[in-house]
Amino acid sequence: MLLSGVFLLAGVVMVAMDNSIIEAFTLVTTVSAVLFLFVWSVILISYLVYRKRRPHLHEASKFKMPGGIVMCYVVLVFFAFPIWALTQEPDTLRALLVTPVWFVILGIAWAALRRRPRHVAREAAFRFELDGAQQD
Repeated sequence: MLLSGVFLLAGVVMVAMDNSIIEAFTLVTTVSAVLFLFVWSVILISYLVYRKRRPHLHEASKFKMPGGIVMCYVVLVFFAFPIWALTQEPDTLRALLVTPVWFVILGIAWAALRRRPRHVAREAAFRFELDGAQQD
């Protein structure tokens, strides 16, 4: 609820600064689209790394991606089209250029949160479990 409230207030600030709901909407939707493409790109790249590092697990899996590796590259190339399309209009280009600010904010938040003792303990437990699974 707190995070939702912060983002709602950020929307009010954006409208007040620009005095245009359309400008604020364009900014938010463009940044969201770029982040969507980023997340799915990370998923596809993770799948490619998984296939390379653990081919035996992929072979044993009942849930295989149709087209496998080739489709990952096809989709990654396709993702270049929406990015290009966002560069064609000044308002979406501006929002596209603002997106790295969001990554900086996320990076700062991650740097702060990853040092917390609870996170350090969870990461150590995960790595221990992962090392055990790799030995099997």
